[in-house]
Parts: sequence; C-alpha cells; structure tokens
Amino acid sequence: MTRVVGKVLTKAKQRDRINAKRKADPKKYQKLNQKAQAKFYKDHPKKVLAWNKEQRLMKYDRFLEQTRTRRKERRLTDQEYVIKDCMRARLRSALLRKGVDKTISTFTLVGCSASSLLQHLNLSDGDEVDHIFAFELYRLQDEDQQRKVGQYSNLQGLTPRENNYKAAKLPTKAMAAKVDPACWPDGITVDMLPDIYPGWATPLRMHARSDAPLPGWVDSDADSDA
Repeated sequence: MTRVVGKVLTKAKQRDRINAKRKADPKKYQKLNQKAQAKFYKDHPKKVLAWNKEQRLMKYDRFLEQTRTRRKERRLTDQEYVIKDCMRARLRSALLRKGVDKTISTFTLVGCSASSLLQHLNLSDGDEVDHIFAFELYRLQDEDQQRKVGQYSNLQGLTPRENNYKAAKLPTKAMAAKVDPACWPDGITVDMLPDIYPGWATPLRMHARSDAPLPGWVDSDADSDA
C-alpha cells in the first residue's frame, strides 16, 4: 500500500513540475504539442480520419436536433416565422417539380414583408395559404412568371378541405378579382372562370363563415396547388 501511495505522489509531483514549466514558457510547450500532434497524425492517419469523421457526425447530429427544437418552438409562437417557412417551402416544391432553380428570394417575389402578408391574408383558425391561380398555370422557368404567381395578391386563406377541392382548378371570378390583373396567367380571361364551385356556399368559401379572424392558423405543406 505504501508503495502505491508513493507512486501516486511521485506522479503528482512530476505533473506539478511539468505544469510549472508550461506556465513559465507556454510557447515552447505549445510548439512541442504541435510537433507531437503532427507526428501522431503522420503515424496514424487512418485513426485520425476516423476520429475526425466521428466528431463531425456527432456535431452535425447535435446541430440538427437543436435546429429541430428551435423550429418547433418558433412555429408555436412566431406567426411571421411560420408564414416565411410556408412560402419558401411552397415555392421550393413547385420549382423542384418543374426542374427549375430558384434565382430570387421568396419574399422578393411576394412583394411585401411577412407581417404585411399576414395582415393581407387575415387567416382564420385552421386556414392554409392557397395560390389563387395555381403554379401549374405559369411558366416557372421565367423569373417574371415566378413574380406573378408568388405575388401577395395571388394568395388567400382556405380551409384544408377547400384547398384540396380547389387544387389546381381555375379560381372563381370572385377569387380572381382579388389578384392584380398584371399577375394573371397568360391566356386566362374572366369568361374562362366559374362563377362558383359546385356545392360551395359562396364563390369564396365552401361553407358560410364569419370574416372575423381567430387566434391561430395551420401551415400545411400538403397544399396541392403549390
């Protein structure tokens, strides 16, 4: 037992002496450490590469988890974040289907800020964002056409059921009247638009609803026209 204690104390004294030397001349020991690291990397390249890869994967996993957590928290409390995320996802999905690259920021296409868009849409509880004239009616290879379909006047709120029914159909005349005429798809005229969809209570909604906005709204990436 005495021998073991003596070895421990001896190692502790050696450690203290080395630490004292490092404090007295830190640059010298920094260079020694760098040389030792370089020699280890040279002698064990596969081990170093494997360790580095493992560390990168661990950091990336932590980053993804933190990002997912932040997004969940923000989606519960920040409507502007939700509308931004929604509009970017819709545009990205539509361009991907057409094999077109995004060349301009989403809200440059929208033509207003996220807060202004929320005021314009006046979304009620459960509403999704619908493109009045669907993406399929525009030539998305053309940046000017992207501006037309993405412009805020071409957006409205519908319930998921209304949105799924409307899909890529031509809008009713009342819906189209909300869109800036300069943003209509090429070749579409008023005479081509229906007055009302079959079974709808009004040209704008499937069921009669109050215009008063409710506290929250639903963002769904399942919007079939986007």
